[in-house]
Amino acid sequence: AESCREIGVETIESTYETARLDTPADIVASFEVIEHLFDPGAFLGWCHAALNPGGHVLLTCPNIAGFETLILGRESGAVDHEHLNLFTPESLARLAERSGFADVEVTTPGRLDVELVQRALDEGAVTRETVGEAMCRLVEAESDLQDRLQALIQDARLSSNMMMTARKPA
Repeated sequence: AESCREIGVETIESTYETARLDTPADIVASFEVIEHLFDPGAFLGWCHAALNPGGHVLLTCPNIAGFETLILGRESGAVDHEHLNLFTPESLARLAERSGFADVEVTTPGRLDVELVQRALDEGAVTRETVGEAMCRLVEAESDLQDRLQALIQDARLSSNMMMTARKPA
C-alpha cells in the first residue's frame, strides 16, 4: 500500500465491508486475501459494485490443485487453518463469472513450486518416500532442469499460486 501511495495511486486499507469509495474505481487489487474470507462471493460482488464499467479486478490466491500442494499435501503452505476457501483455476473463474465479471483470466504465474518442494525435503517436512524418488530427482536436479520443470508447471496451469484478472462489462 505504501509503495502505491508513493507513486500517487489512491489506496484504501480497510475491510471491504467498511471501505467507502467517493467514486467508482478503475481497478480493485487484492493479494492473498480471498482465501481468508467467510464469503468470497460477497467480496467479488463488492468489487463488481465498486468498479466503473470496464474496470478490472486483479487478485492472487493459492491454487489448491497446484504442483506444490499436490506433492506436499497437508505440508503445503496452501493448506492452512486460516484459509477458509480453497480454489482451483476453474472454481475461481466460475465464482468471478457468477459475480458478473467478463473476460476472466486465471493464470498460475508462480515461480517457487520446485523450490518449495525442495525446501520441504531439505527441512524434513516431507520424506523422499512421500514425494517419490522420481520427483525428488527432478526437484534436486541441476538448476537448468529445475527451471524447465517450473516453466512446465506454469504452462500446465499447475503452479500453486494463481492470479486472476476480470473486467466489469461496460
